[in-house]
Order: sequence, then structure tokens, then C-alpha cells
Amino acid sequence: MATTPRKDLPGTNAPNWSQRVTEELRVLMGRAGNGRALTAKDLMDSGIAKPGAGGGLVPGGAGERQPDLTPPPTPTGFVANAAISNIVIEHDAPTYRQGHGHGMTVVYGVIHESGSELPTFDQTVELMRFMGTVASYSTNPATKWRLWIKWLTADGVLSAAPAGGINGLAVETGQDVDRLLNALQGKITESQLYEHLGSRIDLLDKEDGPLGRSLVTAAQQQDALNQSVRGNINQMAEGLLEAALAADKALERITDAGVYVDPATGQVKIYGLEQTNEHVTTLQVLLDAVQGQLVLKATTAYVDGAIADATLSPADLILYEGLDARIVEVTQQLDSINGQLSQKASALELQGAMVRLTAAESNLDALNGQIALRVTRAEYEADKGLLNERMNSAEIQLSAIDAPAITATVIAVKKAERDAQKSAEALLRDILSGEQTRNAADTALAFARTELTAKVEEGLSAEATARTELAATVDEQAAALSQESKVRATDIAAEAFAREQLAARVDGDLGEVSAAIAEEKSVRTDQTGYLGALYSLRMQLSQGGQLVVGGVAISGTSSEESGPRIDYGVMANSFWIAAPAGSPVGVSNVKPFTVQTTEQTINGVVVPAGVYMDAAYINNVTVLFGRFGTLLADKIQATAISASQLTAGNGVIGGTLKSSNYVAGSSGWTMRPDGMAEFSGVIVRGTIYSTAGTIGGITINGNGLNAGGFWGYAWPPAGQSGFHIGPNGILLGNANNGRYVEIQSSGNIYAPGLRIENGNATFFGNLSGASGTFSGTITAQKVITTGNLEDNAAAVPLFAQSASTYTALWVPAFDGAMTCVVHYGGSFNFMNFRDEAVYLTLYVDGVAVQSIVIGSLNYPGNGAFAFAFSGNGAGRSIELRLSAGGQTPSANVFVQATLHKR
Repeated sequence: MATTPRKDLPGTNAPNWSQRVTEELRVLMGRAGNGRALTAKDLMDSGIAKPGAGGGLVPGGAGERQPDLTPPPTPTGFVANAAISNIVIEHDAPTYRQGHGHGMTVVYGVIHESGSELPTFDQTVELMRFMGTVASYSTNPATKWRLWIKWLTADGVLSAAPAGGINGLAVETGQDVDRLLNALQGKITESQLYEHLGSRIDLLDKEDGPLGRSLVTAAQQQDALNQSVRGNINQMAEGLLEAALAADKALERITDAGVYVDPATGQVKIYGLEQTNEHVTTLQVLLDAVQGQLVLKATTAYVDGAIADATLSPADLILYEGLDARIVEVTQQLDSINGQLSQKASALELQGAMVRLTAAESNLDALNGQIALRVTRAEYEADKGLLNERMNSAEIQLSAIDAPAITATVIAVKKAERDAQKSAEALLRDILSGEQTRNAADTALAFARTELTAKVEEGLSAEATARTELAATVDEQAAALSQESKVRATDIAAEAFAREQLAARVDGDLGEVSAAIAEEKSVRTDQTGYLGALYSLRMQLSQGGQLVVGGVAISGTSSEESGPRIDYGVMANSFWIAAPAGSPVGVSNVKPFTVQTTEQTINGVVVPAGVYMDAAYINNVTVLFGRFGTLLADKIQATAISASQLTAGNGVIGGTLKSSNYVAGSSGWTMRPDGMAEFSGVIVRGTIYSTAGTIGGITINGNGLNAGGFWGYAWPPAGQSGFHIGPNGILLGNANNGRYVEIQSSGNIYAPGLRIENGNATFFGNLSGASGTFSGTITAQKVITTGNLEDNAAAVPLFAQSASTYTALWVPAFDGAMTCVVHYGGSFNFMNFRDEAVYLTLYVDGVAVQSIVIGSLNYPGNGAFAFAFSGNGAGRSIELRLSAGGQTPSANVFVQATLHKR
């Protein structure tokens, strides 16, 4: 690739100046010779240089260019969707050309606290940068963000305005489900609703419960109370009978004593009465004892009148007004006691007394009924009429002071009364005996009680309560029902409460089993703003020593601080929803929702605790961990996807795609959204199109393929090597090292000691060949043997021809030991009848060395000539020109140069 160095261009006065300048430009352009000049563009395209800040060129890297500071447009298609711990950001594919195209996307954001003022872009911080159209930003769960994005060009210029508007794009990451579940579990288990649903139903066995004691214990105590009541009744009855008998005896004494007129005073007296003071005193004592019993035993008040009516006649009441007064007094005291007991009936410490009083009242009511049926005043009506008649008669006789007649009348009357009294006594004893026999025959317990109470404290509170209790027991089997309603109002609060409980217990082959249901409703409000409401339905089951309690409840609360809220809870092993029975034909039999709170084995299948859905339609769901047999989705956004096999149709990758074993420069593969890719190996069976790249150390750019120190069609500095293959040709080695091969796109080939130009090859140095055939002239600098060489020729002649008035030839360097023989000639056509000479001039190194007239313009001509000159160690320029003054005839010229050794 050696060329003849030229110190400067020839002067304007030099012969053939234009031709010499043209030839030099052709060399510089690479159209002739090997002295092609490197332009600034060549240096910049090859990466050797780049424009300097003050003009000119400075060293620079490959592909560097003048930056374009034009801002890119505002991003379009900006959307953000949040997962639990990541935000997926998307935008349209950038197609702008400002700044030499898209570089990457810059994301800005600020956390927005609820209730605070909406932020603006000037409050943001840069969060991340990414290439492509999709990226994921990692953040905390339950975080509200306001986001903006800008595009950044390859030259480092940002969009003038961000996408996201004034207040940014709002996005909130999903809740931390595990944290929420832990919080909910704690709140549920600590709530009053949870405690209420799990509390025991103690209707049967709680000592201070609604019924007081278990039915078995109550039956035993009731039996003891019944026996006590029977004893009390018997004792009171015997006392009353004894008092009645004493009165009867007093009546007999009075009747038997007779009636007489006291001679001293003239008064009518009954003598026997004076003798009965002792008996009357005894009667008084007995009546006082009976009064004491009546005060202590409230239940006997119901039989006092019946017993008195059964044993005493109306006539005797005149004598025993004191007894009536005492009975009235006792009745008033008993009414007072009953009133106090009614007011305290709800107190638990009086439950036993209430049970006893209720049972006694029931028995006495039954006794009263029998007394009323068996002993009525109708039995005395006949005697009453007779008594009145006899008393009238006695009064008449007394008026006549007929003592014997009066006495007889009184005796007759009293005898009839005594007969009636004895009949009544026998009847009463029979009644009492029958009642005892009936009570002794009882083998089961059943009772019912209803209470209504009301209490008012003036200006402070008002309260009303209603209770109903039913119970039944046979041996160890028991059932009970309790209903209670209560309303209460004070000067600062109001509340209402209702409860109903059912219970049953059986002691059988499986031991004691029981079941209970409790329904409760309550509301309360006060002046502080507190509101409370509760409805619950609880169930309790006990078997084999295991007790479970559950049910459903809904509660409502409100306060000035927290406001109103309603909670609904279910405490059960299983909860499900199904279509109602009798639904129309065609209704799906799907059980859409089932909740299992405990593990359960069903038909041999273990069903873990959890929520089960047969068909679910969900608008928004947050899942911490999920398993899907088949997942069909219109769109999936994910920060990371792991799959053993992935099949896809069309796809768009917004971020980097790489293999799991990717290590840069070592193993695996990666593909970036900017088009960059790295593979450990690739097999391509189609066409590869590339504007730049590196393969095994070979760089592909706009100039071609480069290796080693090459970046374009130019020799690298001395000491470097490699090759270049491009549109201008092929360069191998390095001319600056003295070892090279250059193959130009024009077909010329250059190497040390070899030139092939325009089909002519020139060798420098030694040429050795075992055999060969040459059809032309061989010119050599050195010939080992000249046996087959004509005229000691040592070089192949160079030839140039042109169908014009000019042609040129470049002769490689040769020294003074060689002679260059130039054969040249030309021809021209007739132009006009002017007799003007036509010259054929030969130039060597721009200097005319020979000029011959080959004819005139009025007649065509031609000629062939020769010229020889010695070498000077440099390449020589040979030019041939045909001229005719100011005319340019049509011509055809040729020149041939052959080097000969002297």
C-alpha cells in the first residue's frame, strides 16, 4: 500500500496542472494508488475520534456522536397496578427520535397519607429507572403512592412534563393478609361477642342460675319441702281442731248449766259460763299458738276460714270474735309478707323460699278446692233456719222468765249443733288424711311459675320484670324452660332485655348427655352517646365429659369516639349455604359456600379447616398464597413468575429476560428490552441482519467487520493488527508494521512486494516458481535465470487505455538499475478542414518528455511511439494526452510501460 509521498501540490504554472491535481485527488479519494486520505467522518464513524468542544477532533470511543438535547415527549399510556409488595408500572412503547431515541423510563413518587393534602410533582423523589415498557417497583404492603414518569433519551434528556397529571397517578398496594389475619384473630378472640358466644348455658346445673339448682336436686328439695308443708298443715289443722273441740266443750258446759235470774241483781245469767273460764282460757292459749304458727307459715292463711267454717257454726262466732280479730290480723301480716316476698322474688337468695311457697300454695289451693267441695255452708243452712227459730223461741221464753223452757230449748239447739260439729270434724280429718295420701303417692316433679314485678324509685328509676319458668323431671331425666323479660329506665340510661332458655338432660347408656339452647336480646343506651344492641342464639351440647358451646350472634355498639358499628359472629364447626328445599326445577344444586372451622373426616375423606367455594365471582381479591389447578386469565401482572413449562402465543417483554443460571460473560443468556442480548451459543438457520455487533472478538459496525485494532477502513497504529472487511475493501495485518494485505473494492490488491492494479500485477523482490505460463510480458526487478525471458525483461508490462484524449498509468517504484520502456500511441477522427496539427504528448511525473505530431484536423491520423527512462527508486506517473490547440478531437489513446533490467 506504499505510495509516492508528495510534499505539496504542483504550482498553478506547472505543465498539465489540472491533470496533476486531478490525479492527486483521485489518489486521495482512493480511486487510484494506495494513498487514500482519511476524512473526519471516517475517523468519527470508526470511533477513533469525536468532535471537540472547541471544534476539530478529539480522541473518542466507538459510535460516539454529537448529542441531541431535544427533550422527548411526555410518556403516554401510563398505568400502575399494585400487588401486595410490588407496583407494576406500564406505558406505551416509545417511538420518538429526539435525543437519538429512547434510553429508559424514570419513575418518581411520594407516599400519600390518608386525609393529607394531595402531593404535586415537586414533592417527589426518584424511585427507579427501567428499560422497556413494563417494570415492577418493590414497596411495603398497604401503602398509598402518587406516581409520575418521564422518558429519558439516549442522550440523557428528560421529558419536559411528566405523565401523571398534577397530583400523580394514585395506587395502593394490597394489604398484608397474614398481618390482617393475626389482627382479626386477636380482635375476635378478645371481643365480648366471642366471649358471649362461647359462654356456658347454665340453666340445668348452675347454682345461681335461672332455676336455682338442677332438676334432680330441686326434686329432692321439693319433696322435703312438701313433707314440711304437710307437717305444717297437719300441725295447724290439729291445733285448730283442738281449739274447736275446746270451744265445743265450752258450749256444752254453757248449754248444760242453764239460764237463770240472779235474785240479787235481777239479771238473767248462764250459770255454766261462770264455770268455763278455765276452758276459755285454754282456748285462748291454743288460739295464740295457732296465731304464731300462722305468722310463721304464710301458707296456712288460705285454710283458716275454711277450717273455721267447717267446725264452727254462725251462732258460735258471737262467742269468738277475738278469734276473728286475730285471724284478720294474721291475714294482714301474711299479706305484708307476701308483698315483701313478691318484691324480692328476683333475688337469688330467696329462690328456695319461692320454690317452697309456690309448692305450698299449690297444695293449699288444691286443699281449699277440696274443702270447698266437701264442706260448704249449705250444710248449715237448714240448721241455721232452725237455730234462728229456736233462738227466737228462747228469747220469748227468756222474756217470760221461763227458765226450764229456755233451758230445754237451748239444750235441743246445742245438741243439734254438736252433732253437726262432730260431722264436720270427721269430714276435716278425712280431707287431711286424703291429702296426705295423695302427696305420698307422688313419684315425679313438675311445676310452673310466672312472676310479674314492678318497682319505681321516684325520680330515679323504673323497672318491670316478667318471668316464666317450667320444669319437669322423672327420675334422672329432666327438661326445663325459662323466659325472662326486663325493662329498666333511669335518669341517664334505658335498657331492655329478653332471654329464653331450653334445656334437656338424660342419664342413659352413654352416660349423662345434655342439650341447651339460649336466645337473648338486649338493647341499651345512655346520655354519654353509648349504644348497645345484642341478639344471640347459642347452643350447648355435653356428652362423655366434653362440653361444646356455639351459635350465632349480632352485636351493635356506638360511642362518641368510635361511632356506630355492627358485628356478626358464628361459632360452629361448619357453616354452609344452599338453595331452599322445594326450589323450582332447574335451580343449580351448587353449594356455593362452605366454611370448616375444624378438620373433619367425611366418608373417609379428611377435610381440612378452611373456606370452600363451589362457584365464586370475585371483583377484587388479595391472596397471600394460592394454588390453582387451571388458571384462565385475560391479563396477568406479576413481579416474578416461576414455571417449569411456559407456553405462549404473542408476547411483549417490558423488562430483561434471562435464564436462571445467567452470569454476565460466563453462562446462561439474557435479553434486554433495549435489544441487547447475550447467549452462550446460538445456531441461526436463517438470515441475520445487523448494523453492529461483536462475534468472537469481531466487531460489526456501519463500516463492516473489524477485529483487533481495526475500527474502519484504515490501518491501526503500529504494533496492532487484525482485519477489516467492509464496503471499501479488505485490510489484513497492518501496513504500519510492514506486513499487510489490502484488497480494494475496485479490485486492486496490495501487499509487500505485490501490486495488482487494473488487472496488472507487479512483484517486488524475488519471484520463484517451479513452472508457469505467461501470455504477456514479465518485468522483474531481479531475475534468477533469464533463459526464458525476452530482452532480459523482469516485469510484466503495465497497460492503460482510454477512449478519449487522456489516459494515465502508475508504475511501481524501481531503481536506477532498471529501465522503463513506454510504448504509447493513439488515433483521432476527422473534425474539419482546418490544417491544425494534432499532438500526442507523453508525461512522466507530470513533465512532458515527448510530443509528436500525428496529423492534422482536416485528416484522420494515428501513430505509435516508444520512450524509455531510468528508475529513481520511486513509483512513476505516466500520462498520455492528445491535443489540437483549442480543439478536442474524438480520439483513442493507449500507453504501456515495461520495466527492464539493464
